[in-house]
Amino acid sequence: MDATAAIIEFALAKRGVDAFVVGNPDCVVQRVCAYREGAREAGILYVAEKAPHKKPTANSSFAILCPNPERAARDEGKRPSARKASANSRTTLLEDACEALRDIDLWDSKLKDALLDRAPLDEFIQLGAEMLACPIAYFDRNLITLAASADYWNVR
Repeated sequence: MDATAAIIEFALAKRGVDAFVVGNPDCVVQRVCAYREGAREAGILYVAEKAPHKKPTANSSFAILCPNPERAARDEGKRPSARKASANSRTTLLEDACEALRDIDLWDSKLKDALLDRAPLDEFIQLGAEMLACPIAYFDRNLITLAASADYWNVR
């Protein structure tokens, strides 16, 4: 599975990190790096303190991850203009993005191993729910439920 910028943004939101992707959210991410003006290497998710003035196009081969200061300030009960962006926030976001990419790769590896080891369907569903955090069910071609996560039955 190729991890995209949107998947990393989802994984960060699941951890409670409020950030957004500027540029192409569908670009495949191979590495996470700190953003420097003019950096445009394909396959890299750049982490910046704030959104750049010249935003990349939606079909670019890279993306930029930025913290959302308005929401963070709202959560702290402060005005957005009163909050000072620090280099530490970029470093923290960079570390969080690297961990999210690593977690996605580990999850993908667990799914692959479960398929190769022919793990029971219930175990495979639990692995899927571990990252997706939503109700999951598998159906046959007649729409008969073969297996489902516990929260799937609660939502219906």
